[in-house]
Amino acid sequence: MFPYSIRSEFTDGQSLEFIPTIVRPLGLSELTALSLQPNASITLQCLAKDPKINGEVVMGTAKMDGRFAFNEPVTIYSLVPNGGWLPVPFVSPQHFLLDRNVVANFRKLRQHQNFSDKRAHQFWTRFLRARHGPIQSAALRTRGQGAPHTGIR
Repeated sequence: MFPYSIRSEFTDGQSLEFIPTIVRPLGLSELTALSLQPNASITLQCLAKDPKINGEVVMGTAKMDGRFAFNEPVTIYSLVPNGGWLPVPFVSPQHFLLDRNVVANFRKLRQHQNFSDKRAHQFWTRFLRARHGPIQSAALRTRGQGAPHTGIR
């Protein structure tokens, strides 16, 4: 379950509010579109339980397709099981697995070194302050069951 709800208000005065339970992973075409035009809109398909339509709860599972545009370029995303990717706000894992470049950036943060990308620095600083859960590098997770997992907290 996601820690937020999505609310849409339409021009005819109707509204839709829901908490996503599943967001369909995106493919290469969306990644390409956003890399060519960072403010492009993409379609996300969400499943939700008991959405509110015009303030009234409608019992059951609903499928919604919506066009989303981002205020900032989507430079950080998560690969998800069964293929595909999602922007970080649409991923609700207990653990994020990070590549070594991200781990190197965390080391820079910890050692108060210069950060070449200020937006990335601001994103990761806010992300870590919000304490979204344990973060472990992929290399540490693949060592095996008996190995210690020294995640970044």
